[in-house]
Amino acid sequence: MPTFARASDASGLRIDLRVEDDPVDFAASEIDLRIAYASTSYPGLQSVPLFRDEVLPLCSPALAGRSSLRALPDDLFIHTIWGQDFASHPSWEEWFSQFMPGRSIDPARGQRVSSSLLAIDFARRGLGIALGQRALAQELIDRGELAVLEGQSLPLGHDYCAVYPRGKGRKAGLQPLIDALRNAAPRR
Repeated sequence: MPTFARASDASGLRIDLRVEDDPVDFAASEIDLRIAYASTSYPGLQSVPLFRDEVLPLCSPALAGRSSLRALPDDLFIHTIWGQDFASHPSWEEWFSQFMPGRSIDPARGQRVSSSLLAIDFARRGLGIALGQRALAQELIDRGELAVLEGQSLPLGHDYCAVYPRGKGRKAGLQPLIDALRNAAPRR
C-alpha cells in the first residue's frame, strides 16, 4: 500500500496522499516523501525505517470456532499474490513450515487476491482464512470483526520506510512529519 506525501511550503504542511506502484519519480511528481514497503526501489535516497509488520492467520469470528488450521480444507485459505516487487511477503507455505510442519495446502485451491487489504476483507466477510498484516487488521481485531486463528506470526521481509531525496531533508515540515510517522507506527 505505497503512499507518499508532499510538503507544500514553509508556512505549513499540505498532505497530498496517493497510492502508486514503485518506483515513483520524485522530481516529475514533485514528491517530497514516499512511504514505501522497503527502500530497494530507491537507491541513493534517504530512507528512515518506520516499522516492520507481521502476518498472522485471520478469519471471521464465526469461522474461528469451526476448527483448527490443521483440519480446515484447502479451499478455505485465502492466498495473497504479491507479484515480483513483493516476493518477500510470507506465504501460507512458509507459515505452515514454521508452525505446523507436516501440514501443507494446495495454493491452487481457495481464494486468490492481489492485496493484503483484500485478503483481510475476504477474511472479515467469512470467505476464508487470510495470512493478514497485523497493522492493517488490528482495528478490526480490536472491534471483534476479525479473529486471530493462531497467535504465531511471521515478520514481513522488509520494513515500511519513509524515503526522500537528500536535498528535501531540510524542507520545513518534513522531519516533523517523519517523526510523527515513526511515533504512530505499530509497536510490537
